[in-house]
Amino acid sequence: MHNINKQIINILGINFSFGQKKNGVQLAPEVIRANGCLENLDQKYEVYDFGNIDQDLKKDPGSNYKNLHDQVKRLSKYSGQKLFLGGDHGISFATISALLSIYPNLRIIWVDAHADINTPSSSPSGNLHGMPLAALMGLIKKNQIKSTNWLKPCLIANRVAYIGLRDIDPQERKFIKDLNIKCFTAHQVKIRGMKKVIQEAIDAIDPFHNNPLHLSFDIDSVDPLYAPSTGTSVKNGLTQQDVNVLAKNLYETQRLVSCEVVELNPLINTCDNNLTKSLSVIKLLINNLFNTAEIQPEQKINSAAIPQLLL
Repeated sequence: MHNINKQIINILGINFSFGQKKNGVQLAPEVIRANGCLENLDQKYEVYDFGNIDQDLKKDPGSNYKNLHDQVKRLSKYSGQKLFLGGDHGISFATISALLSIYPNLRIIWVDAHADINTPSSSPSGNLHGMPLAALMGLIKKNQIKSTNWLKPCLIANRVAYIGLRDIDPQERKFIKDLNIKCFTAHQVKIRGMKKVIQEAIDAIDPFHNNPLHLSFDIDSVDPLYAPSTGTSVKNGLTQQDVNVLAKNLYETQRLVSCEVVELNPLINTCDNNLTKSLSVIKLLINNLFNTAEIQPEQKINSAAIPQLLL
């Protein structure tokens, strides 16, 4: 029975790593849980943790994304906000497509160092975690990615706003310009301040302030000084204070229905408390996004959550 005095948060871990080539990102959901990033939520919310969806390496990525899409769609029918713990950013093929089937007017705040709007023919790396927005907007031709015929164009470009970009490929620049996608670089955040940027981003994609919001937060949006444990770090990124202001402003809208946190890799830059730093950013984000208690001082990393074989 639900506690009628508490709002609800539904949590789902997504152990997917095949969107990129570096091992470790599939371990992030358990490491996030084990190191206190979610511990304050139950002070204010009724929390339901649905465990993890594991990748099936015997199947191609498109089939895994279809399974994830179906699972998220089922979860999205439950009342309450959704918190997805990735995994690499390729999970957005499935999470956002499923969310849009439940919330057709969903608006997306995409916080990332990268635009993730490449196609298989334009991507320098060929990594799927750099393609979800292109797929969601119908920019990828049929059959270019195996087993994704289930994914229909579902996202309109004027319902997405980028924050934190600073590593954009040539074709991505063209797409952003041609589609007139609202975009704020990390440098613009530094010059103008995050409060003004997030307010302008929301105004651009939801001018009447009456539609649901989804935050897609890639930890590589944050400067590696503060969040080095990711496989795709780029210098001159967002600060901890930027994350703080971003999250508080999104909470204040009272329209945030879901959030995904992606690209933490617990096997990268684990020395000198770097993983602890990265986890502190995630804890800061979640605490302010859901307006829970202030974070406690940094604690020693719980290495028991990381398989010793991989350390």
